[in-house]
Amino acid sequence: MTLASVGKVNTTSLGIDDIYVLDAKSAAKALSKIDMAIQSVLDKRTLIGGQLNRLAATIRTLNTTQQNTISAESQIRDLDFAEASADLAKKQLLMTTQTNLLSQTNALPQTIMQLIKF
Repeated sequence: MTLASVGKVNTTSLGIDDIYVLDAKSAAKALSKIDMAIQSVLDKRTLIGGQLNRLAATIRTLNTTQQNTISAESQIRDLDFAEASADLAKKQLLMTTQTNLLSQTNALPQTIMQLIKF
């Protein structure tokens, strides 16, 4: 988004720095200059108002994007944690099963020897 330049706003830039009211003709000329200056200020205010509205909309969009990004990151972390927890439970179950099988395998010769004795 490109912001337009408002420029200086002072009596010189508005063309009202040399107003002198000496008679009806100069008063009419002064009023004309003042009217043009007022219109110029109103135009600049309109430009600034439009730019402020665009900036506010951009800020709202960026805030929404930030919230969505944070939410997505949280969901990814939660999913990673859930996957890691499931993987840990699986590995613990396999380790327990292997340990039980190993102990049963080691006990098998003793069981056979006891059966032979009877």
